[in-house]
Amino acid sequence: MFYRKETPSQQKKIQTVRIPLVLGSIGSAAYDAAKRVYNGEEVERIYNYRPERGALKTGIGLSKAKMLPLGGGVEFEIPAWTKALEELFIYTRYDTAADSPDDRLVGHDEEGYFYETKLYESSSYTRIVLPRTYEKADLLNYRYNGSDVLLISIEAGLYIYDGIGNASMISQAPKVCSMCSYRGRVYAALRGDKTRGWYSDTYNPTSWSASAGGGYYDFFDEGGYVRKVVQFKDGVYIFRDFSVEKLKDEGGGEGISLTKVCTLSARLIPDTVLHCGNAVVYMQRDGLYSFDGAKVKKIFENVIGITDMSGSPKACYDRNKYYVAARLDFGDGEAVLCETTGAKRNVLFEFDLNAETVNTVRGISVNDMAGIKTLTAEKVFLCLSHEYDINHKGVVFELDKSGRIMSGATLPALFSSAYSTLGKPEKKKLIRRISFVTKHDVTLRIKVDGRVFDYAVKGGEVPVRVYIGRQCDVFSFSFLGGGQAEISDVSVEMQYQESS
Repeated sequence: MFYRKETPSQQKKIQTVRIPLVLGSIGSAAYDAAKRVYNGEEVERIYNYRPERGALKTGIGLSKAKMLPLGGGVEFEIPAWTKALEELFIYTRYDTAADSPDDRLVGHDEEGYFYETKLYESSSYTRIVLPRTYEKADLLNYRYNGSDVLLISIEAGLYIYDGIGNASMISQAPKVCSMCSYRGRVYAALRGDKTRGWYSDTYNPTSWSASAGGGYYDFFDEGGYVRKVVQFKDGVYIFRDFSVEKLKDEGGGEGISLTKVCTLSARLIPDTVLHCGNAVVYMQRDGLYSFDGAKVKKIFENVIGITDMSGSPKACYDRNKYYVAARLDFGDGEAVLCETTGAKRNVLFEFDLNAETVNTVRGISVNDMAGIKTLTAEKVFLCLSHEYDINHKGVVFELDKSGRIMSGATLPALFSSAYSTLGKPEKKKLIRRISFVTKHDVTLRIKVDGRVFDYAVKGGEVPVRVYIGRQCDVFSFSFLGGGQAEISDVSVEMQYQESS
């Protein structure tokens, strides 16, 4: 007797998978296509788009820096300098003679000179007479003898500038690389002996000797060199290569006390240490951290690429956002704007410390940046390397949401998802179509089992449906654009066989 072999019947199933556009990583992420499953929280690569409320919007751009005069009126542009600017600083000053605020922007140029321009009225640059220096400078706003002065530390020594005459050298002061003030003293890390820190007499930055109210302290343990001093909460915090110490000025003749607060898990990156509201935020070689005065917390741990930064990262802070300019290899073989010149830095990151989101600007080489907080504006000023575009030379920029550099170069934008099995790792899938809304022209790129297909899509107000008709085991998609963008409501319709 023979029996017919029963075989399960096959049914075609059609399923639509909604894809949230969520930022989860930066740069190039190594992944195994057989193991990596898209979960709405990871992307392979994203730059020059701004993720916002589940959509991709126009990315960060740069325009010429502008300021508003005191009392309002019409904004004016900060003038461009004739030489490339290497560093930017803010001199917060009140003109007692004119009884009026007199804040200024100070620039250190490629020829080693310092210049300043006013921030409340359109004015040309005037030189601050100082010895020529190509080394990194450190500037500190300080109240001295009833006037707002600027302490300027350069390779030749420490200088004091009152905004009127020439800067004067403080002969007793050590050569310092980082300064802060607390209870009238200036605290400093040294350019030379990096195992020692100094402090000045109270309310007298010209006096540093122990016999005149100043003094120094030494470190002999394994914490490394003194790199940065930051006034924070009720004391001064000393950031070393591998540790953080708290320095407290007891006052009343009690002297200075030092307490080790924590040991760092990796080497500190000094130019990223910043007082950011209720925390000090900084980078180590193993990630980004927040310090609350007692303990250290690693932040943005899900962001791939932080530990791969190079190019002497620099940071600035503005209204709960922490910015880092650095060098990052995106691992895609592309050369975006300034990357064609081998620039020292090629990327700017915006970390929103409250929302815990990240924006990535690729293709600009930032020399320096400064958070501006005056009576008429709060913003970020930047200066760029000019090798890619000579029109950037000496220009002071501010951040905007244009996706462009001034009115010129568009910043090429990319959102690329990780490979996905769309929740069906064991199934061969037919990708039928992809639907989304885009208000501006964009290129949709599909990768199916490693094969690449591009589709040009016109922008509009209604959803678009792009027919794909490709079979695959794993799948990824990308949006390529630049300039104006608004993309949302992405869904993938797939078909597969299901046994009944």
